[in-house]
Amino acid sequence: MDSASSAHKAGMKLWYNCSALDAGGALERINSVLNSEYADVLDTVYLKDEPAYGDFAALKKLYDSIRAGLGDREMTYFANLLPTYAPGNLIANDYRTYVRDYIATVKPEVLMFDYYPFASGDTLRAMLLNNIIALQEANAAGIPLYTFIQSSGLEGGKEPTAEQLRLNVQLNLATGSKGIAYFTVCETYENWGYTPALDAKGNTTALYDKIKAVNEGVLAMKGVYLDYTCCGMMTAGYSGLARDFEKNGCRDYLMDSFGDLTGAKAATGGRFVIGCFENAAGEKAYYVVNMDYKKEGTVTLHFGGSGSGYTLWGASGLADMGEASGDVALTLAPGDGVFLRLEAPAN
Repeated sequence: MDSASSAHKAGMKLWYNCSALDAGGALERINSVLNSEYADVLDTVYLKDEPAYGDFAALKKLYDSIRAGLGDREMTYFANLLPTYAPGNLIANDYRTYVRDYIATVKPEVLMFDYYPFASGDTLRAMLLNNIIALQEANAAGIPLYTFIQSSGLEGGKEPTAEQLRLNVQLNLATGSKGIAYFTVCETYENWGYTPALDAKGNTTALYDKIKAVNEGVLAMKGVYLDYTCCGMMTAGYSGLARDFEKNGCRDYLMDSFGDLTGAKAATGGRFVIGCFENAAGEKAYYVVNMDYKKEGTVTLHFGGSGSGYTLWGASGLADMGEASGDVALTLAPGDGVFLRLEAPAN
């Protein structure tokens, strides 16, 4: 109830985590909030963290029981899935099968997963495939995609730098995520030590400040990407990705061109991901991310077509306006991203 009270005071919503509870126990605790003065804060039931493939039938039963128990009360229900690097026996030895069968069995209202690219070294390249498989399955099911960000030092690993944290958020947004979740109060359990954004007394930490700075940069973009659907991505400075994507059934999501964008070239040593987006009106947009979290980089986008106007959104809000004709060069800070939205051509 303390969490509900705090959320109410801050004007925030609360996710109820019913992991490790049976339906009766979860319903009892959920109803204790719904029958309190803080009922307005609760809008999501977080069914389970990282379910294994063999958990899906029980998870569906839990979902159905809680939903039936709450009657007409509107809630959003979902679990948080494992990443591609989880042990094979937990994900059916095939990530797409794991994700697809979870959706088919549980029928969640959101597809959410976690992937921690800096837990041990740097696995950003592998993360691209993880994200695109999840995006494909979310798009096929017509449900939004959420991501749990590595915003903590864990299992003895180093806490992400500010630039790594920014890159993690920007890359997930560029590959279609509509929601980003962070660790906040991190317990120590099962001998896993997590660095927290809030300490045991509720005081903010240096990690909190890093997360806040990243959020401020994202919020400055005013959600301009939320009305668009990610249809795939282009890259600049990468080689060999097509083979990996072909092998995993998502080559059509690794694009050579998209709309008026016919190509992209990174400056020497640079690596960029360009999320390819489209809205209901068929208008195109591009989420460009500098994949280097140590130094700034420049990428040149080449546009053909009719010379549509564009607006460019970034950490300072509306950063630029221009004409998407010929070459457009963008220089981005380490791990940063921008959203370039094409406007209707002028008459």
